[in-house]
Amino acid sequence: NRVSRHLTRIFRKKFRPQLLKRENEDEESEEESSTEEDTSDDSDSAVNVGKPSPRIDDNKCPADCDKEIHKETLELRSKRYQLEAKITSEKQAIDLMMKEKERTIKFLKMIEPVLRMNQDQLEKIQKDKQS
Repeated sequence: NRVSRHLTRIFRKKFRPQLLKRENEDEESEEESSTEEDTSDDSDSAVNVGKPSPRIDDNKCPADCDKEIHKETLELRSKRYQLEAKITSEKQAIDLMMKEKERTIKFLKMIEPVLRMNQDQLEKIQKDKQS
């Protein structure tokens, strides 16, 4: 069905952070960014091999589509963008923590022998005091 393909393409439209930044700065850019070409459509790629995908206008609801469904699709896409952004930031945080863990392990490996040596010296001094 044509409407479901259109809504699916709107939902699957790739997240482009540089476009969203411009949208927040100027509402006119929202109209420009919403007409960007969607080259990531999986469902039509087999049908339109070699042809560029038509531009998707997010703000226009197709005539035979329910406006509430169109609005819900846009909201779901927005939520998906937010979740993808959270996932990306969490992955970056995990990477930073892993790097910190590796640095800490290296530091620990350097310090443990010194600690053992100091503990041995302390035990030796305590034994000498007792005798």
